[in-house]
Amino acid sequence: MGPGTQVKNIVGEFHFKRITNPAFIGIFDCQRNNFPPRLNASRKKVEIRRSILTTSFLGDCTGYPKNGIAEAIIGEQHLEFLESYVKSIPQDVLWFAADCGLYSHITLKFLAMLAKQSGKSVNSIAIPPLKLYGPRVSSNFEASWGEITEYCDSSVLIEASLDKETASMAKQEGFNNLLEQVKFVEQKAFNSLLEKVEFLEQLASNFVHYPT
Repeated sequence: MGPGTQVKNIVGEFHFKRITNPAFIGIFDCQRNNFPPRLNASRKKVEIRRSILTTSFLGDCTGYPKNGIAEAIIGEQHLEFLESYVKSIPQDVLWFAADCGLYSHITLKFLAMLAKQSGKSVNSIAIPPLKLYGPRVSSNFEASWGEITEYCDSSVLIEASLDKETASMAKQEGFNNLLEQVKFVEQKAFNSLLEKVEFLEQLASNFVHYPT
C-alpha cells in the first residue's frame, strides 16, 4: 500500500452451522472486493449475516501510516457506525476475529472498546502481521493488541511466519515467488483462525436462535 491508502473491512456475524450465544464477529479485509478474498479461498462454508462495510481513506501518506494516524482517521469516520452495530448485536458474549489485513486490528480495537462499554463479555482472536512487513508494522500491531487485551476477558493470537519449512510447503504447492508465499502463509493462518472459531462454536452449549 502506498500514498492514498484505502482500507475496506467487512464486519459481520459469521457461523458455520448455527447462530449461537456467544456471537462470532469477523473483521475481514476486502481491499478490491465486497467479499473477503480469504473466505473465498477457504474450503470451509461460512455464513455471514448482519454485516456492514467500512471504507477508510487514509490520506496521502507515504507507506504505512503510524498507528495513531490510522486510528484517528478510522475512528473519526466510523466510530458511531461501529457503535450502532455493536449495540444491535443481541448476544451478551462476543468473540471478535480479525484476519491478517494490515489494518483489521484497528477496527478490532474499536469494536472491543465499544463492546466493553456496552457491558458485553469481550473476547478476541487475531493474526499478527508477518515479520517481513518490517518492525514498524509489527510494533503498530503490538501496540494495538496490548490495548485490545485490556478490553478483553480472553484473547488469542494465531501466529503466522514465513520460515524455511513453510516456504518449502508453499513451493510444493506451486507458490514460488515471495508474494505468493506470503499469501499462502496468511491463508494458512486464516484457516487456523476459522478452525478455532468453529471449535468454539461447537463448544457453545446454549444455542439461541435469532431471526435473520
